[in-house]
Amino acid sequence: MSIFTKAKHLFDQGEYAKALNLYKSAGESYGWEIVQYHVERCEDALDYSNKQGKGIGREYAEVEFTSKLLFNENDCPEAVNDFAWYKAYQNKVVESTPALSIVIPTFNRAKLLSITLASLAIQRTNYDFEVIVADDGSSENIIAVVRGFESKLDLKYVRQQDKGYQLCAIRNLGLRASKYPYVAILDCDMAPDESWVQSYTEALMDNEWIAYIGPRKYIDTSEVSCDDIIAKRTRLSEFAEIPAKKELGRVSANGVSKDWRLEHFEQTDSLRLSQFPFRFFSCGNVAFAKKWLTKVGWFDEDFKDWGGEDNEFGYRLFKAGCFFKSLEGAMAFHQEPPGAENETDRNAGKKVTSELVVHKVPVFYRKKHPIEDAILFETSLVLIIVTGRHTISSIESLVNSILNQSIVDLRVQISNEQLSSDVMAFVKKKYYRNPRIKVIEESHKIDEPFNIERQISSSNSYYIGLITDKYALPRNAIEITLGLLSKSKDLNCVMATDIISGKPVLKMFSSRAYSILKNVDKLACSLPLN
Repeated sequence: MSIFTKAKHLFDQGEYAKALNLYKSAGESYGWEIVQYHVERCEDALDYSNKQGKGIGREYAEVEFTSKLLFNENDCPEAVNDFAWYKAYQNKVVESTPALSIVIPTFNRAKLLSITLASLAIQRTNYDFEVIVADDGSSENIIAVVRGFESKLDLKYVRQQDKGYQLCAIRNLGLRASKYPYVAILDCDMAPDESWVQSYTEALMDNEWIAYIGPRKYIDTSEVSCDDIIAKRTRLSEFAEIPAKKELGRVSANGVSKDWRLEHFEQTDSLRLSQFPFRFFSCGNVAFAKKWLTKVGWFDEDFKDWGGEDNEFGYRLFKAGCFFKSLEGAMAFHQEPPGAENETDRNAGKKVTSELVVHKVPVFYRKKHPIEDAILFETSLVLIIVTGRHTISSIESLVNSILNQSIVDLRVQISNEQLSSDVMAFVKKKYYRNPRIKVIEESHKIDEPFNIERQISSSNSYYIGLITDKYALPRNAIEITLGLLSKSKDLNCVMATDIISGKPVLKMFSSRAYSILKNVDKLACSLPLN
């Protein structure tokens, strides 16, 4: 039996001191670099065992929490959506051919679509734009409407089979057919103001890191023809706003329907001071740089009923570092159908999609549940990434302490990048089937750096926690940490330090703040990974 085999056998039996002596002897004969990792494991195991014997045990009796801004105190954003602050740091790249692709999903509603297309045909703009009518399997003759505008617009028509409500799928089909670097999504019943294309294109040229949200007014176009708009230049902005319909949940102001978001836009300086601006991202009238689709993916086709899909997509934009801003010049006029009829049952759809949003978006829509009523959501509020080298006993104690936290809306991610084969075998056997634990196996060399960034980018969780030591957490550690993050509007990083050893135990920050820092070259040095 070789000296290495003997040492490993002793280590597995818990004889850490004897194993350490053998590894040190082997180092004298074969070189320190060969045994360094094993010596450190033995020393860690001895240190852990000694602390257990002193009563420190698997949970810390005293942990000190400190909060630190991730941004310069003299130049800190006022909120996580402070696009005015960000403008000074943005890596501004203006497209050589700034132009807008406009995707209009439709299902029937041919008359309303024709008014919307007519409004696009009279746009006052210096920029090129294309219109993509994306047909979700209409029974009405939508292609005839499209052909009527072929000489007036740069127009495309795409269609998918009618398989029920498939708004996300048809939006994605339209977006994939787009050719320009900027994209806008416009509902078929949203007739844009004459300056709509110009406003969105200029705004995106000024800042591609913002997703823009246009307001809306409610009007009745049932007596308006395309000829009225194109030939007679009838201005929809001069139409009277219609009375509020309580059955549709319309906000009323002086008896007429009002965009419920306008008050929030005003109170938050066009959403600059909004904590969760993605909840105002209603995709009946929005525009953003197409590059964001590469960063965050397409609309989630799990949504097969009305509502919620735009807020879920907006959350992913927000998490990836995109800012949101309302844009007054991008006004569109919502053509309220006579009798307020719709092709879909919105109330029934919302009952389904509201639950889906709660499962996929961990902030704002989701409420804290008592431990006895806890739910395992598709996207957890917190992702805990376990880093560093561990023994079997230390990782078992650590993981169990995470799973027993007072905050249960979390998942644990364990990678084999710095774990020995025996520890990884234990992790797989004990935790592989636990739905709250993700075990990542990748080929690596034991001394390669631990790729935390890759793990963060692969998760949709809003808060990221890095375990930076091998000892167990106090039961309320994550709850206290989240409270401190909230007090600083998620612009900070919170660290929990073991008072006895002086070592950091937990480091936590929002994925939003992390993405903002990562997207700015001058601020990347502030990333809370070290």
